[in-house]
Amino acid sequence: MTRPPGAAWRVLIVEDEATIALNIQDVLEDNGFRAPWIASRLDEVQAIIDEHRPDAAVVDLNLGGQSGDSVAEMLDAAGIPFVFSTGYGRRAISDKWARKLVIQKPFAPATLIASVRAAMDNKPRL
Repeated sequence: MTRPPGAAWRVLIVEDEATIALNIQDVLEDNGFRAPWIASRLDEVQAIIDEHRPDAAVVDLNLGGQSGDSVAEMLDAAGIPFVFSTGYGRRAISDKWARKLVIQKPFAPATLIASVRAAMDNKPRL
């Protein structure tokens, strides 16, 4: 994916734990991304997709009882690449998303950055 010079990639964070979301935001922004949105509910995710169309997303699988699968469906339908973030590991991912990148919490900042970049490199935008 290409970006105009000086423009930062915009990443949506979908996470219901505020401390984790803010940590992800800090790591992304410290590494040249913009992470202006944190969502913890499906309706928030859909509104952000509709209004802002992020370049990528980091998605927690368990959103306080709501499934990250629903978020993945929304992002996939919009052509937005994403990475799953979970404390449960790859076994928590449904077969439909078996080819998606999964980072297991807790993760190193370098793992997060490399995973977001890889997701963006491997998924063309619609």
